[in-house]
Amino acid sequence: FYTACYYTGDFERAEAWTRAFHQCGILGPAPGPQAFLSSHCDSVTAALLCHLGRWGEAEEVLQRAHAAIEEAMPGAAWHTPIALAELRILQGRLDEAEVLLLGRDGHIQALLPTARLYLARGHYDLACATARRGLRLMGDDRMRAATLLGVVVEGELGRGELGRAIEASADLDARIQGLPLPALSAQAALTRARLRAANGEPC
Repeated sequence: FYTACYYTGDFERAEAWTRAFHQCGILGPAPGPQAFLSSHCDSVTAALLCHLGRWGEAEEVLQRAHAAIEEAMPGAAWHTPIALAELRILQGRLDEAEVLLLGRDGHIQALLPTARLYLARGHYDLACATARRGLRLMGDDRMRAATLLGVVVEGELGRGELGRAIEASADLDARIQGLPLPALSAQAALTRARLRAANGEPC
């Protein structure tokens, strides 16, 4: 549920259900499912704050959540480090992001921030390869595939492969067809604008 809310940008639904989950004891500090789901919930909250540009608040949420799950279940945290890595990439703190992602490449959720880290460092071949690996693993998951395709477009543009970038953008548009998700539609529109700019066309 929280993964779906994260990738669709449906944070209002996540917030509404979080209150209900706390009330019925699904979320909480107890070791096991409670603590694990609570850390995922906080990661979604932090993602919302990042989208709103409230990076300081997002960092506070993630650090508090990470400390809580480490206390309840030492060594079990993976939602919060991956989410914090995404924030560090936004902040330009790339070395810190790399440390947070180290050893987490077995988690499919880590592939997107890893690809973005490569992109931010100008390692376009690695960015494209990582994003395409994620695409192979996603199967029919159109929501997450669309986000990864955005990285592929930017990576191919960085490599000077305009044709490949156009193909990836067309794939992105096809995958989100019929999905009532404003966040993904906005991402696709931004991707098309970047392609037009790269091709010397007016945005």
